[in-house]
Amino acid sequence: NNKTEVEIGYHLLRKHWGKGYATEAAQKFRDYGFENNVADSLVSIIHPKNVPSKNVAGRIGMTLVVKNILFRDKDYNLFRITRKEWEAENKSKGKNPAFA
Repeated sequence: NNKTEVEIGYHLLRKHWGKGYATEAAQKFRDYGFENNVADSLVSIIHPKNVPSKNVAGRIGMTLVVKNILFRDKDYNLFRITRKEWEAENKSKGKNPAFA
């Protein structure tokens, strides 16, 4: 929709799938983005059939906000986490979001 967003994205070789690397990387990207005031929200654009990546998005606190968006002429799902959601999650875990 002609809006600039900051996306958390990654690609792993198949031999590294299922080892938690994607979740760990996505968490670090998310934390870096919020700790360094890159944006007030972060998104991930995920193919609807990519269940493992949808699970990663959920594990880092993202929620599905748009089920079908057109991106590069294909349908995708848009997941998002806001700074407020991230701060609330860290607070509930007893962490200072500035030093998560």
